[in-house]
Formats: sequence, structure tokens, C-alpha cells
Amino acid sequence: MDLVKIPKAKHTLNSVDGRPREWPPSRREPVLSVDEPTDGNSQENMLLNVPAGVSLARGSSSSLGSPRMGSGELAGGAERASEERTETDARRVALREEGGEETRERFAPTTKPMSADRAGSGMGPGVQADILLYEHMDILSDAFRSAADPMAVLRQEPDGRFRYVLANPAAQIRLGGWHGLVGQYLEDVHDVHVLERLLGHAREAAFGAEREVVDVNFGSWSGEVAFDLLTARFPQHRYLLLTVRDISARKRYEKKLKRAAYRDALTNLHNRRYLDRCLRLLRKSRATYAMFYIDCDNFKSVNDRYGHDAGDAFLIQFAGRLRGTVRQRDVVVRHGGDEFIVLCRVHGLEECHLVGQRLVRALSGTYTIAGVTVDGGVSVGAACYPVQVASLEDLVMTSNEALHQSKHDRKGQLTVYRTASPRVESLLKR
Repeated sequence: MDLVKIPKAKHTLNSVDGRPREWPPSRREPVLSVDEPTDGNSQENMLLNVPAGVSLARGSSSSLGSPRMGSGELAGGAERASEERTETDARRVALREEGGEETRERFAPTTKPMSADRAGSGMGPGVQADILLYEHMDILSDAFRSAADPMAVLRQEPDGRFRYVLANPAAQIRLGGWHGLVGQYLEDVHDVHVLERLLGHAREAAFGAEREVVDVNFGSWSGEVAFDLLTARFPQHRYLLLTVRDISARKRYEKKLKRAAYRDALTNLHNRRYLDRCLRLLRKSRATYAMFYIDCDNFKSVNDRYGHDAGDAFLIQFAGRLRGTVRQRDVVVRHGGDEFIVLCRVHGLEECHLVGQRLVRALSGTYTIAGVTVDGGVSVGAACYPVQVASLEDLVMTSNEALHQSKHDRKGQLTVYRTASPRVESLLKR
């Protein structure tokens, strides 16, 4: 299917008898003369100077109000018309000879094609308007085909489904896939994730007057899809103009900014801002969570003895080992300096003890920094929600208290928060 069938539209709209005609016309319609062969009922047309292909019905009168003439009158009229034309040609020859250059230029034939601006001198205003209309349609068609952004026209069928009826080459390439685009329904072209984003906004645009815009991830690229309702020239259908703008670069930049906002630049772990966001999201959760507050016991000695570069290398190795010890779904945060936090879901205090002891064993080994082996002891404080604290926000404070208790008693061990929440204490007293 062609994108915009402008030539066919030209022939259809400018056909008098159903047969295609050249458009725009290279010359005006010829006028029959008495010397040209005619059909059986066209002699009256010749006398009335009617264009070829247009005849007056038998029994009708001309626009001048003349009644239908007989055969003798028709012959006499033809002779008079021939004599008048001969006299007119003779007067023109005399004017050329007597009028000088100005008159010669006036009657001189021209071979220049007639432009749209001069169409009024040889064509009626209706024909001139048609020429300008088709010129504008050709320009719009070229702009539609040449657009770099995907553009398509959707038609809503009586059953409510949307079908592609027009598409420019960019849309065929980026949206069509193996099966093409024109003639296909939305659900036949796009997968379920893209369809979920498109259908709702397409329906809103079809029944509303406002433009609908949605960001869609097409897999290898991202696009901003806009739906515009076309003017209601076709009451039996609703047409939507779909335009897609590639925003892949913008999405990559937004992802980079988001990563910078919630990631630690040195260790690539999540930062404190991300931990606060997680705690807000889990505020109404009824699941059991444990928080482990971890402190590197030997970081200060490594940093003072070998320098800041060695201290940064130690933290990077420590973060990598910590990330590999916990599960993928657990939240690992660098809280600041040499302090780290792990937030994970557990089934109770017993599992909290097991996870804490595994962290102490995994992180207390040796580390190699620039060819030098150093020891990496850790102290861990833990607290459990809702067994020990009443809210998730209190986990940070209570696990920090447990960490300080662990460093005070003996470094390199796990300490679980000992005070139960008021709800648990009231249950224990019963």
C-alpha cells in the first residue's frame, strides 16, 4: 500500500466521465471547430463554442436562450461562423502590420508553460485553486515520507481495535518488524509490555480532545509516543496520528543521574539516600526484616599506614566481598566512611543470628592491597523488626547501638539488640 496515493486522488477528483485525465493539464481543453469531425449531436455544440467532451442534450436550449435549430439552420450557422472566423484572422494580420512592436508582442505566440501565478489568465479560479491544492498535498506527502521520526495513522474499527492505515518509512522500519505495519492491528505488531503502554493512551486520545503522550521502552530503544485525534471528517471512523520521538539518549542520561543519586561513587554500593527510600517503601510492611550495621575494625590502621589510596582499595575489596556474601535481593549500603549496612528479610531472630555470624566469618579474612596482606576484622550489630523495634526507621538506631555494644565488649563479633519492643514485652509478661 502506498503511503499517500496523491496521483490516484488527482485522477479521481478531476475525471468528468470516469476516465483518468492528466493533472495539472498541460493545455486547455480544445474547442470544437466546424472543420473537426463531430458525432451525431455535436453540431449545435460547435456553434455555441462548447468544449470537447461536453454536449447539450437533444431538445434543450443553449445558455443564450436560442431554440433548437433545424438541419438547414445548422448548415447556415456553420457557414456564418466560418466567415466570421476568417474576418477575425484578417483583422489580426492587419493589426500586426500596422501596430508595430507592441502589437506584434501582443499577438506573438508563446511557448512558455503557464505557471500557477499566471493561471488566472488562461484558467478559471476553480482550476487554479485545484492546482494549488494538489501542490500542497504533494508537499505534505513528501514531508510525511521524509520525516526521520516514525509517523503513522491509526484507525479505530467498530470493534474498538486500532489498525495502522498509513505509515512513513521510519515507522515501517522501527515499529513494523518482520510483518510490516500497514493493515496490522496494534496487538499484532507490539508485544504485551508495549501494548500495555499504548492501548490506554490511544483510547483516551480517541474519546478526548487533548493530546496523549507516553514514554515507551521498545527494547533496544526508548520513544516518546504522542497520540493526536485528527479532525472528524469521517464520522464512521476515528483516526489518530501517532508520532514517536527517539528519547534513548535522554533515558540513558536519566538512568545515569539516578544511579549517581542512589549509588556510592567509590564502592558502587547503594548509599544512605537509597536506604531511606527503601525504609519509606517498607513502612507498612508486615514482614520481618533484620538490619546489620557493620564496621571495619582495621580500616583506620590501613589508611594511616599505607595512605588514602590503599584505604580506598581496601574499601573496594571489602564492598565486593560483602556484596558476594548476601543474597541478590538484599539491600547493601555504604552508610559512610568504613560503615556498611545490610537490610534483608528473615523469618525471625534465629535466622538473624545465622546471617550475622556468616557475615562476620566472610568479612574477617585477609585482604591484599598493592602486594601487601592486611587483616580485615569486623564488628556487627543487628536488630530485628517487628520483634525488637516498633518501626523500620528505628532499625538504624537500634542496630547502631548493638554495634557500639559489640565494639565495647570485644571487636570482631556479632551483637544482637537485647531490648524487646513494648509489644513483645507485654506478650512475655502474660
